[in-house]
Amino acid sequence: MAKRRSKTRKSRKQQKSAQAQSQTPNKGKHRARSKQSPASPQRKSPQAAQPDDVMLSTVDWHLLDLEQAVHLPGCIQPHGVLLACEPEHLTIRFASDNTEQFFEQSATQLLGQTLKQVFPQAQFVKITNVLQESRDRISDGANRLVEWTLNREESNTPLHILIHRNVDDLILLEIIPSLSSTPQAFLNFYQTVRDAAHALQKAPDFETLCQRMTQEVADLTGFDRVMVYQFDDQWNGEVIAETCKSELIPMLGLHFPDADTRPCRLLYGDHWSRMIANVNGNNVNIVPPCHRDTDMPLDLSHSIVRGFSPCHQEYLQNMEVGASLVLSIIYNNRLWGLVSCHHSTTSYFSYEVQQACEFLSQVFSVELGSKRQQQNYDYHIQLKNTQAQLVEQLTQQDDFRAALLSGPQTLMNLFNASGVAVFWQNQLQTLGTVPEEPAIADLIDWLDEQDNPNLFTTEQLGQVYPPAVDFKTVASGLLAIKISSQNYLLWFRPEILQTVNWAGNPDEIVMNIDDDGLVRLSPRGSFAVWQETLQGHSLPWQSCEIEVAQDFRQGIINIVLSQAAALKELTQELARSNAELERFAYIASHDLQEPLNLVGSYVQLLEMRYADELDQDAREFINFAVEGVGHMQALIDDLLAYSRVETRGESFKPVHLSEVLTRVLNQLRPRLEERQTQVNHEPLPTVWGDNIQLTQLLQNLLANSLKFCQTESPDIQIRARELPEQWQLSIQDNGIGIEDQFHERIFLIFQRLHTRDEYPGTGIGLAICKKIVERHGGRIWVESKLGQGATFHLTLPKVPEPDDSAS
Repeated sequence: MAKRRSKTRKSRKQQKSAQAQSQTPNKGKHRARSKQSPASPQRKSPQAAQPDDVMLSTVDWHLLDLEQAVHLPGCIQPHGVLLACEPEHLTIRFASDNTEQFFEQSATQLLGQTLKQVFPQAQFVKITNVLQESRDRISDGANRLVEWTLNREESNTPLHILIHRNVDDLILLEIIPSLSSTPQAFLNFYQTVRDAAHALQKAPDFETLCQRMTQEVADLTGFDRVMVYQFDDQWNGEVIAETCKSELIPMLGLHFPDADTRPCRLLYGDHWSRMIANVNGNNVNIVPPCHRDTDMPLDLSHSIVRGFSPCHQEYLQNMEVGASLVLSIIYNNRLWGLVSCHHSTTSYFSYEVQQACEFLSQVFSVELGSKRQQQNYDYHIQLKNTQAQLVEQLTQQDDFRAALLSGPQTLMNLFNASGVAVFWQNQLQTLGTVPEEPAIADLIDWLDEQDNPNLFTTEQLGQVYPPAVDFKTVASGLLAIKISSQNYLLWFRPEILQTVNWAGNPDEIVMNIDDDGLVRLSPRGSFAVWQETLQGHSLPWQSCEIEVAQDFRQGIINIVLSQAAALKELTQELARSNAELERFAYIASHDLQEPLNLVGSYVQLLEMRYADELDQDAREFINFAVEGVGHMQALIDDLLAYSRVETRGESFKPVHLSEVLTRVLNQLRPRLEERQTQVNHEPLPTVWGDNIQLTQLLQNLLANSLKFCQTESPDIQIRARELPEQWQLSIQDNGIGIEDQFHERIFLIFQRLHTRDEYPGTGIGLAICKKIVERHGGRIWVESKLGQGATFHLTLPKVPEPDDSAS
């Protein structure tokens, strides 16, 4: 990674050129402030931004002076000595400008010499052995330790030589004093580290784990303050645990902006520790300052004595820190947070103590993963159980929306949301507190345009979708699952107002622009508590919620695909059934009608030719035969009509029911006049349907009213009532009525309540009416009491509105 970074870095000349081409603000000091969107935090600070303020978010961090590039400081801390040599001949190419304390030669004198010329023979052999045995390990930036006792007349000085290979393929040797004591002291120290690790592993929960980490590191290092510092999604940090001396002002609960750690986070993600023993000390320059080929400083990414930038030094001094140690916390292969250690004075401790702190940080990272998983386990199981119940409801119900919103489990039970919406097949249904319907429709259109639309989550909807600012109180948080285009499940969370305590004004970063046009940062000078109020934020969506949402989406898709397969099979079965009905209709209209006609004709011929020879019984028998043939023909005609409602219907178009009624009354006029029937009707609407079938429908219902009316003057009333999407037609008569128990039965085929002698007919007429109404997407039912007449109600579709988009 460092190699890639070095390629993107610009030389000083390139930086100057880039600055000259850009519109650089006037040179001097400028306050950096973060931009605010409508849903951004509303800070309480009364200070207003000045016209010449440099916005922190507009700074190109790659154009900062190279002294701000933390892995290329060009210097080391003064308690160590550094040599860098090429790997083939071990010739020294770089040296820190303090080599006299160990080698009695200046850095300039050492350049060009080999390690063999510089170190005693025995020590040189140790170094070369390490280089040969640990080639792969040191190539990954890991340090290998070689002990060295520097023998001088006045004393013997124990030293550590730490060896690693940097990204430029140079061998780096860092020489630091060894502060280790007797073997017995080391065994005691080992026991202390083991007990500290055991204490972390036995922590019962996450909060205890963090607090124990601060206490154990404080005991190991003796530092005045140790904090566990957690990053959020925007890389702002919060102190979530702290151990500090009683005389210090606690920092627990304070937040630090991402700019405080931005320059060094990449290195923290690759290294477990960073030690600055003397914040107030002066760095020691490296000779020469840059590679002669690349004009770049020596890469010290893995160096433990790497120098520090003036900006970072001033930052720590402003916090009254004399020494610092930072330990990385890695969770899910990502920098999760830091253990930040401060001491008020200079503090040197052994390399072994620093390694022990690294070990505790690694133990903490492992236990963090375990505790976080344990913390989410119960909630995750609850989510999975609710998801399984919802999927089961979907498999058992035909109505998709009802299965998700009105069953024993609903979408509201799945996640901690204040409202949900189901937009399915262009119909919206909601539950709980949600935005207005037009706002949800616009939101769904916006979601359809996003690059990753299958699952979308945010806790600041107004920041990514500005119209949501208008309904942030009910929907600042959104989790959206896309089943297919314009088919969505939405969960909403309301705005939660939060007050955040910052360690100083997070916007107060001073930038100096020097005569070369280079930007150099200076940290803020105050860390007093500074408050802001967060608006437009909801509770965040947890990772287990997002995981369950993804599984739930896949479960729904599987159900939809299964239902589609079942629907395809049903469609094929219906096609076969329709084909059989067509074959039956052909047989009924030809093969059955022809012998019936033949029987009827010969029976009537028999009656005509032998009329004088037949007695009364014979004539009666012949009449029975003729009536039976007529009834069979009527039955066949009605069966044909019933079977052809679906297969032989006309396409739908506007049908004027008033015209249909006039036509039916003309056809029934002889019977109506014979019975002196009164037919009264309101103006009837225009509906969307099959003209021929609607004529048959009204004719059957009116004929039914005439048939089952025993009074001398039947009275029939026809009314129409408008519904939201349909018209309701009612036909009322003063006939014999129908008992309650038969209200459903009369619409079944071949169901008769009376004998043919009482009321002639085939028992198919109302079944045909029901089939016609259902083909039009409506329903038919009856309201009646025995002896009090009957009212038949039916619904028919309205004429659809013209499609403006098609014009």
